[in-house]
Amino acid sequence: QENIDRLQQVVEDTAAEVKALEDTLAGYDKDTVKSTDEAAVDQLIDDLTAKLDDANLSAEQKTDLTEALADAEELADKIDEDKVALEDAKYSIPAVDTDNTTDSDIENLEKAEEKLESILNDDNYTTEEKAEVQNKLDEIKDIADEIGSTYVITHGADGKWTKGSSKTLGFTANGLFKLFKEVRVDGNVLVKDTDYTAISGSTIVTLKQSYLDTLSVGKHKLEVFYDILGEEHIADCEF
Repeated sequence: QENIDRLQQVVEDTAAEVKALEDTLAGYDKDTVKSTDEAAVDQLIDDLTAKLDDANLSAEQKTDLTEALADAEELADKIDEDKVALEDAKYSIPAVDTDNTTDSDIENLEKAEEKLESILNDDNYTTEEKAEVQNKLDEIKDIADEIGSTYVITHGADGKWTKGSSKTLGFTANGLFKLFKEVRVDGNVLVKDTDYTAISGSTIVTLKQSYLDTLSVGKHKLEVFYDILGEEHIADCEF
């Protein structure tokens, strides 16, 4: 009877230990596991590995623990992947000459912003990690603001057009044509190719005679709008 009781206790203890390991694993989710869980997940992997060497496991328990170990290792892999992605995103902001920005600079900034925003919207990162990411996004916004602050009308400011003339009126803004969004006169959005044309080099805007003829005599304000990483920037002048 004593031997039976002892063996029965071993069976019960083994079952309890297996359940405890499975319950610990159930407390984690691959979609939410974070770097702060790394030590605990590593310990769980060690505990599952050690338990699989227990000769008292039934075939079913061994199968269950083998599956649990694979799941725990997936959690550890996810933590490692996210750590690499975080470091990559944090150091992906390119050096940009804001006075001489190129299309390539903008593309690289957009890629960096996309990586950072992806992490910001990912539940696998801690509040502290997301705060670091937000700081990096703020750096990109500052770069965009610096780029936008350099955009001005370099040709055509204070230009004149005589009502009834068959001529057009041209303006050049030094912003990247890739970022060009729209033109407004006196706050009204103009229709491209109907009211004006716009071509690259940097941004050459030409108001058509048919549109100019609709304006009243006097001064008018022209604004060339650019979209720089979601931020609106304007080069303007009067004519």
